[in-house]
Amino acid sequence: MGQRKRKGRLWTAVFLAILAVTAAGLFCVLRFRGGVAISPSADVEVKEEVFYCQKDPRWSGQRLGKSTYTMERSGCLVCCVAASLELQGRGREDPGELSQALSRAGALDEEGNLLWDALPRLDKNISSERCPFVDGRQVMEQLQAGRYPIVRVRVNGWGNYHYVLIVGAKGGEYQCMDPLSGQQEMVPLADFGGRVYAVRYVDW
Repeated sequence: MGQRKRKGRLWTAVFLAILAVTAAGLFCVLRFRGGVAISPSADVEVKEEVFYCQKDPRWSGQRLGKSTYTMERSGCLVCCVAASLELQGRGREDPGELSQALSRAGALDEEGNLLWDALPRLDKNISSERCPFVDGRQVMEQLQAGRYPIVRVRVNGWGNYHYVLIVGAKGGEYQCMDPLSGQQEMVPLADFGGRVYAVRYVDW
């Protein structure tokens, strides 16, 4: 009877192990669904460094539009847009100032999401592009042409969605401004698993 119990426990352990591995695999498949691994085909010099952190106390407590979300919690996209426009020569408008301007222009919805088509209300010279899918070659071409891809990634490669700004490429790695980082230095796209889930551009 004891031997039969041990066998039963063994098979139970094996079953649970298989179930855990299957669940982990399914989690990864669902988590990475829609993501595309991209890498640069050449180096692109970072001509100017602009760093904006959504946790900066100067604006971290600001709400996004009329929503309950704050810059600290959900301001990564605003930080990327502010940095991209500054790098294109529009002039310095930090994320706090930009967030307030977007709110006044009605370019943030009730959930604090950026309304891309409403950006011209802020400045008629601003336009935007939302790419229908992620194309690694196009990202490279646009960066070489002086456009800065705003890419949706996952924190640590598998966590929540997050936006970072690609500003250059070096040694086979895209270099990004990460609004979650308090360090004044670029981080590689590899920090986010090297996978991109959406691409946006703002132009001025």
